[in-house]
Amino acid sequence: MQSTKEINISIQSHINVNAIDNILFFGKESASFETQKELSFIADNTDMESKSHLTATAGNQILHQVGDTQIIAKGDSVIIKAGGVEVIIDSNGLVVKGGEVKSEWEYALYNLYNRRYRLIYYS
Repeated sequence: MQSTKEINISIQSHINVNAIDNILFFGKESASFETQKELSFIADNTDMESKSHLTATAGNQILHQVGDTQIIAKGDSVIIKAGGVEVIIDSNGLVVKGGEVKSEWEYALYNLYNRRYRLIYYS
């Protein structure tokens, strides 16, 4: 099917496009998929690449998940779940459940203290 201007296809029920090998949707200026209810991409591997900006916008939440590890972004909070630890960042601050917060500075002081070194502060 070819056209120098445009092609409009209107179906009342559904359209199936099947190919044994590959299907390519290409637009020199833009390409869009739009639906009122649900859009799914299912594959063994999915790659997304943007040479400039990538924006993901959702009305309720965005979920990034690999195995049991999750990053959930909501309108008022971000929740990170990994290895049995849950980190919540919201208007109350940062809360860690099932783990502890450590910093490199605390670790350095701990190592200095346990090796009997003295840290002297001059003002």
